[in-house]
Amino acid sequence: MNPTIFERCFADLMIHEVSADPLDLRYWSGGAIGVGQFLAFADGIDLSNDDSGNWTGGKVGVGQLGGTRWGIDTASYGDAITHLPPVLKTRYPVLVRDLTLDQARDLTLWAYWKPIRGDDLPSRLALLVLDAAFNNGACTSARWLQTAVGAVVDGVCGDKTIASVQKAIARNGQDAVASEILAERIDFMARLPTWRIDGFGWSRRLARIAFQACALPA
Repeated sequence: MNPTIFERCFADLMIHEVSADPLDLRYWSGGAIGVGQFLAFADGIDLSNDDSGNWTGGKVGVGQLGGTRWGIDTASYGDAITHLPPVLKTRYPVLVRDLTLDQARDLTLWAYWKPIRGDDLPSRLALLVLDAAFNNGACTSARWLQTAVGAVVDGVCGDKTIASVQKAIARNGQDAVASEILAERIDFMARLPTWRIDGFGWSRRLARIAFQACALPA
């Protein structure tokens, strides 16, 4: 079965986060996609105790060390799981460090993909907007999209935002809209006080995400 655009986009996120592609059978110990263990670097987990985002209290040494897994950190986890349907929410672990790959995929679907209306966006834009939502928050990502297409900037991807996207693409083309979204994000990131330390790593990601978007089926 061919993967959906969401599954392709989630796979691209994992390439950034854990240096492994869940849609590539070479990264599965069983020799087939979904069979055996997913061979991600360090099983996709970061338990650095000097990272405030890895603690339940939001500060180093405060609360429990929940860590970051599959790119989802403890600081954002609590809010993310509120987007899950009740039947799924009860099955999720208390701490991020215990999150499975399947749970991370479903959490990405409900907490980030659906709020940005990923199914209603062209595939290239969907990846760019999803990656921004995953790392900077769905509302922030929606604002960058809205600014890029001249929609009302309220941080909510509704029908009017999608209509503005369609008009902007018809007027200027999908690549032009994608460039504007990336420009908004780069401008924001470069203004952060941590850019001096982490800027090169983020520059690498933002450069690569554009190539990944171009590789998606139109």
